[in-house]
Amino acid sequence: MARPTLKRPHTDDEDPPPRQIRRNEDRFLLKIDGQAKRSYADKEAAIKAGKEIKQKYPVVKAAVFDSKEGTNEVC
Repeated sequence: MARPTLKRPHTDDEDPPPRQIRRNEDRFLLKIDGQAKRSYADKEAAIKAGKEIKQKYPVVKAAVFDSKEGTNEVC
């Protein structure tokens, strides 16, 4: 005999699970090997973080993407 599946009733006052909450993204995205890893409000901070990663791991490609202008800058 199969066991019945138990489901928790959903109420509207519950917060959605954390995986469904979208983060607020800043203007400059740090991309490592083409994948966005973190966003920054300041371009210099994003470039500095990209250069630090590039120093530790010279094989990876680090770039800063400006989401308003749609441009990439290699670190």
